[in-house]
Formats: sequence, structure tokens, C-alpha cells
Amino acid sequence: MSKMSIAKTIEGIEIGTIMEFKYDDKINPFKNYLSLYPEESSCIEFSKNNATEIKYTEYIDTLSSSDTEFITYTYDGKYPVTRNSNSGLDYFEYE
Repeated sequence: MSKMSIAKTIEGIEIGTIMEFKYDDKINPFKNYLSLYPEESSCIEFSKNNATEIKYTEYIDTLSSSDTEFITYTYDGKYPVTRNSNSGLDYFEYE
């Protein structure tokens, strides 16, 4: 599992997010993809494999909450043709 943390301190209070990732062993066709819409992109595009689980933990000082997103894929050959997650079902076509 890999981990990414983002934090800042505002008026002495630490605020941050921790994301922990699990991956499959399949090729991620979106590796290094940069979206024109950054809010729709995420750091899962920077892995060589496809993320299968992302645990988000947000905290303010000592209070925290967490949520886990599970992601499944179907494959046709070596690349995924569908991705199903908490966000919905995505379809992919390759040329």
C-alpha cells in the first residue's frame, strides 16, 4: 500500500488529507495522464498499475474522518474496458 499526505497549518491548527492506495498488477493505460479538468483527475493516474482501493482520511487537528473507495475493473486484453467505483461506472475504448 502506498501513501500520500497533504497538510497545512492555519492559525496553529493542522489540516490535512492522507490517501492510502492499493493496486492490482495490471497496466494502467492512464499513467501520467493530465486532464484539462484537474478536479476530475486524481493521483491514481500516476501509478503504473490500476488503483483498486483508496482510503481517504481527512483531519483537523485531532479530529478525523475516513472513507474507503473500492474500484473494480473488467479487462479485454491487457487494458481495462470498465472501471466501477463509488463514483459510478466508466467505459473505456482504445485505438
